[in-house]
Amino acid sequence: MSTEQLLPLERSEQTPLPSPEPAPNKKKRRWGRLFFFITLLLLAASGGVIYQLWLYLQNLEQQINQQDSLVMDVKQLQQQLSQTEQQQGKREQASQSHLTTQLSALSETIDSLATQQTVFTEQLLQVQQQTTTVEKSPDVFLTEIRYLLHSAQQRFFLTHDINSSLQILALADKRLKHDANPLYLPLRKQLLKDIAGIKQQNHVDVTKLALQLGNMLDSAATLPLLQGQRSFKKAIEIEKENIQPPETWQDISLSIWQDMQQLVVIRRNETAHKGVLLTEQRHAVRQTLYLKLVSARLSVLQRDTGNFQQTLSTVDSWLTQYYDQSAPDIKQMRESLNTMKDIDTLAATPPDISATLTYLAQLTQQL
Repeated sequence: MSTEQLLPLERSEQTPLPSPEPAPNKKKRRWGRLFFFITLLLLAASGGVIYQLWLYLQNLEQQINQQDSLVMDVKQLQQQLSQTEQQQGKREQASQSHLTTQLSALSETIDSLATQQTVFTEQLLQVQQQTTTVEKSPDVFLTEIRYLLHSAQQRFFLTHDINSSLQILALADKRLKHDANPLYLPLRKQLLKDIAGIKQQNHVDVTKLALQLGNMLDSAATLPLLQGQRSFKKAIEIEKENIQPPETWQDISLSIWQDMQQLVVIRRNETAHKGVLLTEQRHAVRQTLYLKLVSARLSVLQRDTGNFQQTLSTVDSWLTQYYDQSAPDIKQMRESLNTMKDIDTLAATPPDISATLTYLAQLTQQL
């Protein structure tokens, strides 16, 4: 063979064999990269969620700290309030005992004077009955009339009871009428004129006012307060009925947040200042109203118009501030207080019988 014929054979022997296909290895690499990318995305997403949750927990911790500080403030306020209530209770007890002592002493004095006056009147009637058949001299008769007129004045200055004074003056008129002496007709005419002038004056019935205030004192402990006595257990039961079960994790977190907010309850009254009517304070509110009414009745008995009007205004303001205005008892009490406010003065005008006394002195000199 020639050299040229052997060359193709050598080239054919040196030609490399075809390599196997690399397709399966490439697919594995692609799936691995995709899995790695998905893992990174999941890690990033979970990191973001964890960060948001961390922020939420930080915010929640701050709010819990704020709630704790509010709870401490509320406890301090409650302690201060309890101390204030104790001090106020001691002052009210002292004031009540002092007012009760003054009122009892005044009532005893009035009863004693009234008893003495009744005894004197009975003795006078007995003397009159014994001497009706005996003919009296003008001097004795006019002395008796003068005694009745002075008794009417003294009765008024002791008890400020104009009705008793009018009864004594009526008794003097009856004596003049019974004597039937023409010389006494001008005296009787002047006496009747003075009696008519006394009746025309505006006299305040102090006894009636004291009885009305006494009825208010009897009902002070049962008057309805402005804020109801709704118990805390009932409020919790109503709130539990309105609670719905959470459906998602967002509802769960919202429910937790609402429960934490209920640790401290702050109530606001936007309409007016109605006071803090806690259970422990209701007795203090009613006791204060009772003491104010006692003070008003004491002012009536002492005929102190200034303190009486001021106390009535204080009682009316107290009723408006703490008691239920829609209750019939409150409406009736406030109407009675408004009627009492129209009284200009409690001071009784003394009976003016100076003209009768002057004419009696002139008639005594003539006889």
